[in-house]
Amino acid sequence: MRKQIIPAALALALTAGLIPASAAGGTAYAATQTVQVDGKAVEFQAYALKDEKGNATNYVKLRDVAYVLNGTSAQFNVGWDGAINILPGQGYTAAGGEMQTPFSGDRSYTTSAAETRVNGSAVKLEAIELKDDKGGAYTYYKLRDLGTALGFKVDWSAQRGIFIETGGAAQSTGDANLDLFQGAWKGDFKNTDGDPMSEELIITGNQVEKVVKNSSSGSIRVYKGTVLAQTNMVNPSNGKTYPYVLTLTINERLNRKTGEMEPYEATGYYYVKSIDSGAGQVNWSFGTYNRMNLSDSGTMYAGVQAELAEIEAQRERVKQYPTYAEFPTVPDFGAIFGVNLVEKSEASKKTGHIVYRYSASDDQWSEYVKILKGCGFKPTHHMSVTGDMNLYYDALGYSVSYIGSVEKIGDRYVYLDTFGVSVQKTQ
Repeated sequence: MRKQIIPAALALALTAGLIPASAAGGTAYAATQTVQVDGKAVEFQAYALKDEKGNATNYVKLRDVAYVLNGTSAQFNVGWDGAINILPGQGYTAAGGEMQTPFSGDRSYTTSAAETRVNGSAVKLEAIELKDDKGGAYTYYKLRDLGTALGFKVDWSAQRGIFIETGGAAQSTGDANLDLFQGAWKGDFKNTDGDPMSEELIITGNQVEKVVKNSSSGSIRVYKGTVLAQTNMVNPSNGKTYPYVLTLTINERLNRKTGEMEPYEATGYYYVKSIDSGAGQVNWSFGTYNRMNLSDSGTMYAGVQAELAEIEAQRERVKQYPTYAEFPTVPDFGAIFGVNLVEKSEASKKTGHIVYRYSASDDQWSEYVKILKGCGFKPTHHMSVTGDMNLYYDALGYSVSYIGSVEKIGDRYVYLDTFGVSVQKTQ
C-alpha cells in the first residue's frame, strides 16, 4: 500500500477546524503517523484530507484509538445501534482488524452522516466514512477532537512529535524513582513574593508540562520541559535531606495569543518529603499536591486546551481567505476585494507594524470587519503609538485596525479616498 508521511506539525488534526470545503466527498490520502501514547511509540494508519492550499489534516480510525487506549484511564468502548456510541470508562471489545488498514492506497470518502454519541448524548464530532470493496464502512475522526470529547490530552512538541497523555498510569520510564511521579498533579503554594499560586503538573515519561496561575493577578502561564528524579538530595537553602528531588528543566513557554510554544529557559527543584502513589498524594517541601483527572473540565489545563482549540479553529477559518505575506494568519484586504495596494509602509520594526493603504470604500472595510469577526478576531480598544484610543480587532497574536487618510489643504483637513489597514503584533 502506498503511504504518505505527513509532517508532524500537520499530523493527526491538532487543529479543531472545519473539514475542508470539498469534504462532502473527495479523496482521502493514505498516511502513517507515529504517536507517543503515555510515552510509548505507536504507529497509526491514518487518512489525510487536504484543503485548497494543500494543508493536510489526518483522521484516524475510531476503533484503532479505542484499541490503543484500552487499559488506560482514557479507555472507551465502541458500539453501533444506528448511531456511533462511544462509552468512556468501559474496556474496549475488539472487533478484529484493529491497527490495520482495510483499504489499499488512497480512497474516496464521504462526510459521515451517522450521529456520534458519548455516554448516550449526541456530540458534534467531525468524521469521515470510508468503505472497503465489500461496502463495509469505517469511521475516522480527528484525534484532537476525540481527546477533547473523551478527556485525554493530544499535543505536539518539537522534541516528541505528536503525543497522547491519558492522565493515568504511564508506561514505565525504566527509572523506578521517576515512575512514582507519573501522571497529573495539582496543588497550591506561595511564590517568593508571597502571592498565592495554583499549579498543575503533568508528567509523562521524562517530559513535564506545568500550568501555573497567580491567584492574585489571575495570570496563567504554561511551560514544557524535562524532569529528572534523584534520591537523598540536600536542599542547600535549609540543609535538609529529602528522599527525592525532581529537577524540572523548562525549555518552552506557551504564547497564549498565538497558541505556539516559544523558547524559554528555567530550572526548578521540587524537594519531596513523602509520596503515596496509591493514595495519589505527594508532599513537597512547599505544599501538598494531589492527583488530578485530565478529563475534569474544571482544571486549568482543560481551560488552556479549550483556548488552544479555539485558536486552531481560528487558523482553520482564516485558511478560507488569502493572507498577507508578512502576516500569514491575517486576511489580505486587497486580495479579497480585488483592490490595488496604493502604498505599504513600515510603521514600527519593533512590533512588525505595517500599514497597507488602499483606494477602497468604507463599505468594503465594513465587509472586511465581518470577515475578521468570522475568523475569530475580537474588537477591543488599545492605545495607538500616537496616543489615541483606537478600535482594533485582535486574534492569533495580531491586531488589525482602520486608519483614515487626511491631508491639510490651507487651514482645512480634507479626507482623501484612501484608507489604511494597519496590522501589528498584539501589544
